Amino acid sequence: MLVKDAMVAYAAWLDIGRTVREAAQLMQRLDIGCLPVTHAGRAVGLITDRDIACRIVAEGRNPETEKVRAVMSDNVVSCTEDQTLDEAAEIMEANGVRRLPVLDKEGRIAGLISVDDIARYADFQVTGQLLHLLCLPREKQPGH
Repeated sequence: MLVKDAMVAYAAWLDIGRTVREAAQLMQRLDIGCLPVTHAGRAVGLITDRDIACRIVAEGRNPETEKVRAVMSDNVVSCTEDQTLDEAAEIMEANGVRRLPVLDKEGRIAGLISVDDIARYADFQVTGQLLHLLCLPREKQPGH
């Protein structure tokens, strides 16, 4: 199965210059916990509700003035919509991530695929291997 058949097609993303409060409000309105971050139409990062909680709220920083670029994860690991679920799982496993922005042929965000999406559609062995790896302590995951 291809990524485009299992991904969540995204109609929402956030420009890198927006405030953290705007990110939180958009997440709340859409009932999601992760937003791709873009600059000039290209994916440059991801911001999660956890990023906001740990990097803004816990540190007492002001979400009204802090920009998304200050708290997002900027090492964008992505896949394309024409890759297989197995390939997406391998990318997640190799990078120790749970979500991947999905890019179209022009390199623009087409959607997002998560471990949950892969678990819903991929075979049991691929899902089990990926979930096992992601349950390891962060320092034992690849790339950390």
